[in-house]
Amino acid sequence: MALSACGHYIGAITLCPTHFKAMKLLGRALFGVGEYKAAEKALEEAIFLKSAYADAHCDTGSTLHVIGEDERAIQELQKAIDLKPGHIDALYNLGGLYMDMGRYQRASEMYTKVLAVLPNHWRAQRNKAVALLGANEVKEAKKTLKEAFKMTNRVELHDAIAHMKQMQKKPAKGKDFVVVEPSNFKMLKKLSLDVLLQ
Repeated sequence: MALSACGHYIGAITLCPTHFKAMKLLGRALFGVGEYKAAEKALEEAIFLKSAYADAHCDTGSTLHVIGEDERAIQELQKAIDLKPGHIDALYNLGGLYMDMGRYQRASEMYTKVLAVLPNHWRAQRNKAVALLGANEVKEAKKTLKEAFKMTNRVELHDAIAHMKQMQKKPAKGKDFVVVEPSNFKMLKKLSLDVLLQ
């Protein structure tokens, strides 16, 4: 579908070479099919056509991150935020970029900004908890993760909270391993038996 979209955007650009939105959408479609260098060129062309285009800067930042040019990606995402301070995607993507770079405190700040604009963004709340955990702020991370769970009641968030509780328990003296309750694996036992009986 994205490949088909590329063809349509190329057609629009052929008809109107200064159509910056079509150029930006072409860049996004190329990104979607894994053509990152071509996506970067199309997005840079969209920015050349309209330098104050926050969405193009945001998509360029995401593309640069995938290519591995993280410092340039930060600059592009920051330009998008400068042009449009409440740009949710740019703030969220910059948080993810900082997380990937191991800059957890900065990532937490970006997710806090996302939540200031869109308070019910549970993914930003979850990622903020992970960033806080990376920054070794365990109590705050646990509190933040519970807030994310309240927003959505998703099972994976419940499991993450349970895992954090398990991690906080101190192992008995002389044990360097965690004891897992076997009853947690009932489904696995049933599947194993079904496979063996076939």
